[in-house]
Amino acid sequence: MPFLPPHKSLNFLHRRIFTSLWPIHSRCPIASANSYLFLYIVPFYDGYMRQFAWLALALICGCASQKPWDFRRPETPLEFLSSGEFAYYHDRRGGSNFFRGYLFVSQDGSDMVISRNLNLKDGREENFVFTVKAGEDGLPVAGDIQGDFNTLEFQQALPDFLNHAGQFLRTRDRYDIMGEMEDAWENYKLTYRFNKVLPFFRFSSVVIKGNKTAGSYTLAYGGIIGAGEFDMFMKALPVSREQSPARNTAIPKKTEGPVSFGGLAAVLDGNWSYNESLGFPGYWLSVDSPRDSQLSVERGNLEVFGLGTDNAYLFFRYLVLAARGSIDVESVRVSRVSVSRTAGKPAPAFQLECYLWDQGLKNYQRALLVPEAGEFYMVNFSSQADFYDSNRSYYEKIFRSLSLP
Repeated sequence: MPFLPPHKSLNFLHRRIFTSLWPIHSRCPIASANSYLFLYIVPFYDGYMRQFAWLALALICGCASQKPWDFRRPETPLEFLSSGEFAYYHDRRGGSNFFRGYLFVSQDGSDMVISRNLNLKDGREENFVFTVKAGEDGLPVAGDIQGDFNTLEFQQALPDFLNHAGQFLRTRDRYDIMGEMEDAWENYKLTYRFNKVLPFFRFSSVVIKGNKTAGSYTLAYGGIIGAGEFDMFMKALPVSREQSPARNTAIPKKTEGPVSFGGLAAVLDGNWSYNESLGFPGYWLSVDSPRDSQLSVERGNLEVFGLGTDNAYLFFRYLVLAARGSIDVESVRVSRVSVSRTAGKPAPAFQLECYLWDQGLKNYQRALLVPEAGEFYMVNFSSQADFYDSNRSYYEKIFRSLSLP
């Protein structure tokens, strides 16, 4: 790929001439200056993601100083990030193999980004810290820099940050929840696959449109770290996953009948049994283990989370951020759906689907969030992935039977 000249304000980047990587030039100017930055990680609490039980995750909301969604704070261009939010990306552009991480920290009115760049080919690592402020157009520009900005990896990592953050900010109002956005350059186009519940830049991947040999820039995982967890970010490595041996996934045929729990009605067969040992009403499917699948329902207050009816799907960011490296980010899907009511018209709802990994086991997760007069129903379904994938029609029939009052 021919090298494209960088932005005129990035003349110092001419020292690196790329012949195979995507261009590193940025559409956002960089104000560079060497300075010392005192690093302070703002306390931010996390929770254990247990079968999508939002009650456990509500601890995050109650303790956090900031909620993980768009605050639209005009004083900073990074208002879409929460302090302590991080993400790691696999950079395989032009034959490279890097593990690149960004951590956002907001303290005393200053927005800082820690950039970690690990070369997976030779183990070399280069790390930087820079402040971010709003440029004349409101998009992020870099301010003070700690580290050697003459190094090759800094000249890749900083423009990447500005380009990706700027692309999200420029395009986020052009699609609903998920969408593919193109970023046109001189002789090619980048395709961003955005999903507003994902960490950091909100995309799962960036590729050159129509060029399968140019490599990719993909989200590995992200989350939020708390006080004392800085080493976790600085020592993170790519997640290695190994599928456990396949099991017997045949579900016996048994008599079906209506059930009701927590205000939710469904049609289940005799393989399911009532269980509330997790602190909320639900049913468990027990065939090859005590809990091969689970269906439950909970209630919550949207206003507590600063959400309304139309953007209630942003609650799912809690689930994604709490999952950290256990979630398969490529599998995350969020959509607008509807749930039947026992009386009246179907209720508008948001649906999240994804796969999670836990100690070698792959789990399928589905959550239905039904907003209702400032509150919401959360219908949670989780299953061992082999059971769900082998019996989709069985489970989809159950989903179609769900109804709320």
